[in-house]
Amino acid sequence: MKTFKVLLITWSLIAAVASAAAVWETKPYTEWSDKDVEKLLTESPWAGKATITHEREGANLGPIDLKLIVSVRSAEPIRRAVARQQLAAGVPASPDLEANLAAPYPRYAFAISKIPQFYRMQLTKSAQGSMLRVKGQDLMAVNGAVQLLDKDGKEVPPPPARGPEPRPQASAGVPIVPVAQRGGGFGGGGFGGGGFKDDGTTATMVLEYPKVEGVSASDGDVELSMVIAGYKVKKVFKLKEMMYKGALAF
Repeated sequence: MKTFKVLLITWSLIAAVASAAAVWETKPYTEWSDKDVEKLLTESPWAGKATITHEREGANLGPIDLKLIVSVRSAEPIRRAVARQQLAAGVPASPDLEANLAAPYPRYAFAISKIPQFYRMQLTKSAQGSMLRVKGQDLMAVNGAVQLLDKDGKEVPPPPARGPEPRPQASAGVPIVPVAQRGGGFGGGGFGGGGFKDDGTTATMVLEYPKVEGVSASDGDVELSMVIAGYKVKKVFKLKEMMYKGALAF
């Protein structure tokens, strides 16, 4: 009887994993539910919680209450999930959108979300110091953008800047600006203006990195790392798990 219960639990777990995989492997993305999309964007082979530690070691640093989600925005399943967020369930996508989603993204792109908006002015430094390790190579970000979202996930405009007029802000649907040159990009000391309200608004930072030729599922892990406001942020993805319709989605 005990053996039967163990087998039953095992098969239940296997069935649950298979069912979850079927969401992005067998159902068209236009039929994904809001729950399916949320799982893909927060807890999947292409998304998950970052590991966060203090940048400096020492006593009296206090607990870490920062919780960030990192997702691979260049991966096709994530791009389809983001597109699904803009469409009502079951509504067909336009031919242009379908063509865009079917084409490989030209760079590796990562989104770091749930960043408290009061860290926004420090994100230029975070972007410029970020590193993506792929196949033994350390890659620096070449493009970046920040989007502000309210507590309901809707985009909000950046607050007015203080001091000299800043450069144009990068956001969703706007060409992102280079960060490769030290001291340049993004404008001033960070993304956006100087003021903010503690109203639940968070920032999502999207960074792009050059692609590495010949990357396959057998090349182990990829690691994204950076420092945000005195915290070391790291996320590791396993390439062998990032398979979509029989091919590596990265």
